[in-house]
Amino acid sequence: MWPAAALVAVAAYVAMCLGAHAIARERFAAALPPVEIQRVAALPVPGGGPLRWRGIAETPTGYVVGDVRLLSSTRTPPRFIAKGLDHHLVSRLNEYRLVRVFLDFARFPVVEWQSQGTRQVVRYYDLRFVVPGRQRSWFDLEVHLDGHGQVQAIAFLRRVFRPGHPDF
Repeated sequence: MWPAAALVAVAAYVAMCLGAHAIARERFAAALPPVEIQRVAALPVPGGGPLRWRGIAETPTGYVVGDVRLLSSTRTPPRFIAKGLDHHLVSRLNEYRLVRVFLDFARFPVVEWQSQGTRQVVRYYDLRFVVPGRQRSWFDLEVHLDGHGQVQAIAFLRRVFRPGHPDF
């Protein structure tokens, strides 16, 4: 008796999640600004169960990101996050094996760069793994360059790779 009831409960929960996903994706798509959209996704928010989702819409130059709450009519305005993939520095870094591995896996890649004194840090991240209010995720990739633009290290998956490493 219990195994059958548990199976029915799990099947009902999966069906509810699939339905909630479709509704969240549709609500987010309907609320998008009039821009060229290439694809739309709805991702569950950790701890939000099937009722809280993060919508991501890809445009040619970036992503429109917003929250979707199925039991609330209040909406926060979506924000735009630039991809940053078309910078000359980024195109040069795409030749590195670890960067290519990251870009092959990432569904919503974003690149940011900043100067730290004479050095530069180029950070790659995937919007799927970014938790609002947190600066880094376990899946970020950082390329550290010296003042002459030479790559000194690549930090990825909690490891630091230096020139000469076979995976570099």
